[in-house]
This record gives sequence, structure tokens and C-alpha cells, in this order.
Amino acid sequence: MRDAERLLAMAREAQRISGGGVRGGRFPSEGTAAASAAVRNTSRVVQAAASGADGEGVRRAIDTLEEMCRRQRLAIPEGLRHSLYQVLAAEVLVNAAIMDSSPSMVAVATVYNGVLAELVESPEFTTVRDTPGILRQAAIRNPSDPKGFLRKVFATVAELERDPEFKTFQDTPGILRQAAIRNLSDPKGFLRTAMATVAELERDPEFESLRNTPGMIRHAAVHNPSDPKGFLRKVLRPKPETADPAVKPWTETVTDRTEGADNVRQR
Repeated sequence: MRDAERLLAMAREAQRISGGGVRGGRFPSEGTAAASAAVRNTSRVVQAAASGADGEGVRRAIDTLEEMCRRQRLAIPEGLRHSLYQVLAAEVLVNAAIMDSSPSMVAVATVYNGVLAELVESPEFTTVRDTPGILRQAAIRNPSDPKGFLRKVFATVAELERDPEFKTFQDTPGILRQAAIRNLSDPKGFLRTAMATVAELERDPEFESLRNTPGMIRHAAVHNPSDPKGFLRKVLRPKPETADPAVKPWTETVTDRTEGADNVRQR
């Protein structure tokens, strides 16, 4: 296993130095494809990890690793592929548990970085340690450098907090983080659109009953920008077990889903 771990470290370092990512198609040679298939078909450990719906992440990681080694001209020695796949599969499953996600979501980040425990435990990112949604987004949106992605997000949030144009969001840093994560290239444009949507929803008589719960309206604008009205209509829909015209719509509880966490505020 140590030889496999050393080879993985070499491949990751070579990829880091070369920069960029392993994007595009996968073009294994006939020999590599045959050797890879042989391991997948004979290794019980790899078969178990790569089976079922969750196994898609392990299979994706293996394919990405093979392509990364090909591009870095790093040959996998005969007989080492079995151990290499086992180590990689274990890393994928560990990262899925750490990030509270599916293996597919962390597969590529695992190939680049190995186990992501350092990302979660780093003192630099303690402010988002309890919001795994942000860590997941970092791993998904920038798998080759999730730490760099988070640093850019933090810097962007700090800038937005200082901007008087977005004073209305200064008491909801989660929204500012969402703007940075969802649209790092133009977070201010994202927030301006959200503010305009909030203003429109607040004027709409259909949602008059929600005017005293601005958090819900902002949630609709930020987290459901493609159809905020559709989201609010679902909120206003009576619960199935009390679907009675005399029952008031459910507006007593406001649920803000921010960075994967549910924060429930009672009126």
C-alpha cells in the first residue's frame, strides 16, 4: 500500500506543478484500459466500493486518476494498480463521509488532493467548519484547489460587507457567502438581482402574508433565483394533513437553508 500511496503523491504533485485540471475526454491506451478492467473485475475490494449508485464516484475517480497519470506521463507499474485503486477508493469514501456528500461529488477533488480532512480541520477555515455545504462547494467548483477557492470567497465576502450598497445583507452573512460561491465572477451582480427580486416579491399581493417574514422572501430570491414565486407558493400551500380552507397557510415557521444548514426561526 505504501508504494501505491507514494505513486499517488507523485501524480498529485506532478499535476499541481503542471497546473490546470484533468478536463475533457479520457483517452486510455488499449493496454491501460485492459489492465484497469482486469483490476476492476477481479478485486473484491474495488468491486464492492465501485458497485451501486454510490460506486459511480469511485469509478469516476479511477478514470480521472488514469487520465491524470497518462497526461503526466507517469506509468503505473505492473501489479501496483490493484493497491492504487484500493487506496483511492478508500479516500473517496472517507471524503464523502467528511463532506456529508455522495462519493460522486468529491471524486475529482479526491484525485487531486487525497483525503480532505485538512480542509475541514484547518484553522484558516474554522468559520465554515459547521457549514459543510460551503466545503462541498469548494471541492466541487474548484477540485484542484479548494483552499484557494475558499480564500477567494472569504475575500469577496469581506469586500461585500464593506460595500454600503449591500447594507441590507450585512446581518445575513450567509447570503453574502452564497453570492460569492454561486457567482464568484460577479457577486455584486448576483446580489443586485436578488435585491430587485426581493423588492418585486414584497410588492406582490400574492405574497402579502410573507411580508413580516423577510427572511423567507430573501431565501426565495437567493436560493431559488430561477423561480422564486414558485418556491413561495409551495411555502404558502397548506400542509396535506390540514388541507382545509379554514386553515391559514403555513407561514409561522421560516426556514433558511444556508450553505447546507437549516436555521429555523420561529415568529
